[in-house]
Amino acid sequence: FYYLHFSMAYKTRDSQSAMILLSQGERFSTRLKEGIVWFIFEDEEACEAILDAHINRELMVHSIDLTNAQHEIKKIIIRNKS
Repeated sequence: FYYLHFSMAYKTRDSQSAMILLSQGERFSTRLKEGIVWFIFEDEEACEAILDAHINRELMVHSIDLTNAQHEIKKIIIRNKS
């Protein structure tokens, strides 16, 4: 995973991590820096807990939430790359 930590925010350029976090309702904004889309999530602690649960196969997610999150993340990447 590619991530950076800034004062209580969770920042990643990894689209899969962003998709998992969005599927769990985490609020975020985006920034484009040097051609890379960064996803900045508000709650670092919650994000780390969600990703830990995901990695450890403990995260329960509804497939529709995951599909919707994937669609949104792809739209954001395409919009920022063009």
